[in-house]
Amino acid sequence: MLVTVLVIAAALRLVFPTDIEFGGDQTWTFEAVRVALSGGGWPGVGMPSGVWLRNPGMSAWVFIALGWLFGADTPVELARGVAITNLGALSLLAVYAWRVVPRAKRELWYWAVGFAAVSPMSVIYQRKIWAQSVLPLFCVITIIGWRHRDRLSGAFTWGLVAMILGQIHLSGFFMAAALFILTAWTQWRGGPVDTEEPAPRRVRWS
Repeated sequence: MLVTVLVIAAALRLVFPTDIEFGGDQTWTFEAVRVALSGGGWPGVGMPSGVWLRNPGMSAWVFIALGWLFGADTPVELARGVAITNLGALSLLAVYAWRVVPRAKRELWYWAVGFAAVSPMSVIYQRKIWAQSVLPLFCVITIIGWRHRDRLSGAFTWGLVAMILGQIHLSGFFMAAALFILTAWTQWRGGPVDTEEPAPRRVRWS
């Protein structure tokens, strides 16, 4: 069943590849990718935001990396690369649930994968050349790192990728801040973060 859900997710994100939005934001990003891959240099900062502040450079760099990885010469190919990264996020979440999450909690994670796979809003935004559209993979990696925050590797992954989230798009800092505040608060209170844990995990803060 899980494989079927992932196949449906792939179909929804990859069919009709030319049916994508290509407005001002997408034009700016694609041109930055085209210039960088043709030897013109990487931009130091990203496109102007809605309040005319420039986004961090990583908001453009992540698309340059996608353009190089998938050999994207057209907006359609770059948008397909975005869709593939999000299929990677869903697949990683599914495999993690299947292999790592305790059996008693596994069904909840499977439902999360299923809803994310067919959510209309997810389908629309996960086939779009937009900084927010590449966040899901980094969000999944952040959550996995956070769940293993009592280990050096898990805490390091949580901290590093949470910073990357905010550098790709400012909204990523909201997730990073929420996890940090929740964890710090529960550590201070001495209670579990969720019902999977009988006691709070000792975070490797350093």
